[in-house]
Amino acid sequence: MIAYRLVNEAYDSVIPGGLLKRTSDNSNQKFGPGTYFFLDRDDAFQFLQSKSGYSYTHLIKCDIEGCDRERFVDLIAQPNLISRWRNVRNISSIRKATPEYCREHNFYGIIISLQRWRELMLLEEFTNTPIHILEAERLS
Repeated sequence: MIAYRLVNEAYDSVIPGGLLKRTSDNSNQKFGPGTYFFLDRDDAFQFLQSKSGYSYTHLIKCDIEGCDRERFVDLIAQPNLISRWRNVRNISSIRKATPEYCREHNFYGIIISLQRWRELMLLEEFTNTPIHILEAERLS
């Protein structure tokens, strides 16, 4: 599956043909621990305009080996799916519910829409999946 990720070359490889090694931080704003990507280049640039406070040097185009879109819960198409499931299961937070839902239903992660961009979250147990860097674009 092709996805895009903003990186800082001080922490991540930006060499095409290399592998992405580092997962995303586990801040409480995230839907769960894992690696976060954008669905396309435009989504990444929408995020850059949000002034997140992070410093990025490159946009990398990645191939997540062995993954396809059908293996992710599409919360754009069904935005309340995990929230309803969480309430039935009496799980305290969406951050705890998201990985549990994915594991129970054999998904690799989720696809979400945040503000003006879309993201894909690959669960932490799949972050050992080879993530190939296809292209690296230096940001100005």
